[in-house]
Amino acid sequence: MEFQDLRDWIQIADEMGELKTLKGCDWNLEIGAITELVHHKEDGPAVLFEDIKGYPKGYRVLSNSLSSRKRLALT
Repeated sequence: MEFQDLRDWIQIADEMGELKTLKGCDWNLEIGAITELVHHKEDGPAVLFEDIKGYPKGYRVLSNSLSSRKRLALT
């Protein structure tokens, strides 16, 4: 598969069922904990955090993007 930028990669991963999007998480208390939990789960998804508390709309964080063979093969 071919992609031009990270937005394309995110879309492809989502279409493959390899991405979970979470909205409204706290940057200080939740993003790190969720990332750690998902990282240790076998076949855990990549996680896209949107609408992060305390940050302007449009700021996003992507974690665990390369923690599966399917997603690693996209790169």
